Amino acid sequence: MNSKTDAIVLHLAPHSEKASLLHLYTRQHGRTLLLVYGRHSRKNKGVQALLEPLSILHVEAVMHDNGTIGQLRECSLAYVPTRLLFDNNRRCVALFIAEMLSRTLSHPQQDEMLYDFLVETIRELDTCDDPQNAHIRFLIHYAAILGFAIDFTDPENQALAVLQPLLSQPLSRFPRKAALHALLDYYSRHVPDFTMPNSLPVLEAVFND
Repeated sequence: MNSKTDAIVLHLAPHSEKASLLHLYTRQHGRTLLLVYGRHSRKNKGVQALLEPLSILHVEAVMHDNGTIGQLRECSLAYVPTRLLFDNNRRCVALFIAEMLSRTLSHPQQDEMLYDFLVETIRELDTCDDPQNAHIRFLIHYAAILGFAIDFTDPENQALAVLQPLLSQPLSRFPRKAALHALLDYYSRHVPDFTMPNSLPVLEAVFND
């Protein structure tokens, strides 16, 4: 059946000579896989430009109730970024966040609170004055949504205590690299089979402090 929903792009991967596999998190269906045909044709070059990590889309797709992969029919931007598309630092953060979502969003069911949080995160990344901290704030809030909120008073989380002020006020300087690794270690203790994102070295090179 045809379905229309808003969706956030997580990842686009090769699937066959004619098709790619699009990983989405949608408002109505949760995590969803869709086949995208003809992505490299001249006709569909515009579609390819829309499928960047963390793009927020209006999607029309053929969905199947039997669990088989659906097919993308049409898509358009539901949110037009002002800085994210042209700022390489913000794009590096977007790639990292999208990879974290791909590694941790396993449940397929609808979750509008989570979807709204992700939209808010993307809008913040697009408009904030300190994109170098956007992924840190995301990881702290996202942990709470996933059910393992950080207890900053726990001695086991001592390495994360420096981040607590970031939730209420901007911090221009703090040991970002050490804090990021402490956060990822925290995720590894709570997410089964968690592995470090491939985009981490790029992110560290961009924000080298």
